[in-house]
Amino acid sequence: MSGVGKLLKQFTMDTGISQKDVAARLDFSPQRVNNYYRDISDPPFDFYEKFRTEFNVDLKKLLDKESKGIANGTTSYNPLPVYDLDLKPVKGLDFFNYSELVSYYMDAPLYNDCFAFVRVPGVAMSPAFNPSDVIAVKKVTNFETAPLGEPYFIITDEQRLLRYVRANENKKCFTLKAVNSDFDDMEIKKSDIKFLFQIKGKMTRL
Repeated sequence: MSGVGKLLKQFTMDTGISQKDVAARLDFSPQRVNNYYRDISDPPFDFYEKFRTEFNVDLKKLLDKESKGIANGTTSYNPLPVYDLDLKPVKGLDFFNYSELVSYYMDAPLYNDCFAFVRVPGVAMSPAFNPSDVIAVKKVTNFETAPLGEPYFIITDEQRLLRYVRANENKKCFTLKAVNSDFDDMEIKKSDIKFLFQIKGKMTRL
């Protein structure tokens, strides 16, 4: 288990906001939140995101610091999990809900505002991005304001894609373009996108 329960209990002690209040404000069931407080189960990605937005507290960042023995006052250290999806079984496309898929943590101050590093899936974007690279990804919550023409990591209910996202004549869709000429352009409905991550940079693994 992640050990986030200790941080949640401290949050309640410091603010007086109860488990029930947390559950109600984040739209999670009281039983689920109670399990997080007791470290019976790990919170999903959305819980951390909603918690940070609602309470202005980044539990993930605090958790990473604590796991590395870093004092809470340290602000420049934000180790990001590295997901090596090709080498480990993926239980679901929302891979970030499974801590066992984390290969290691890497501190890269340039990408402190990102969510994680992910191994590049496939060769659709080669040579710009290759399977020997890990990409720093930042979650996009508003598809309508996402900068177009940029590379994104896209998750649907059926697949994970790394593509350039372009405008489409149909405002309800995006056009996805690959760098590798062996891959055709794709059209995808915005409503089919489960998660959208902007690629903020890459690091090549030796």
